Amino acid sequence: MPKAHYVEIGVVAYFKSTGEGWQSRMDGVLRRYVARPRSA
Repeated sequence: MPKAHYVEIGVVAYFKSTGEGWQSRMDGVLRRYVARPRSA
């Protein structure tokens, strides 16, 4: 379910500069970050 959230303009600009599919790439980066092991 899509949700609106704040992302810094520089971060969005970076992903947009990578071309078509930038939203999916950004989603992938965020998913990998969330899935990584957390340190105590």
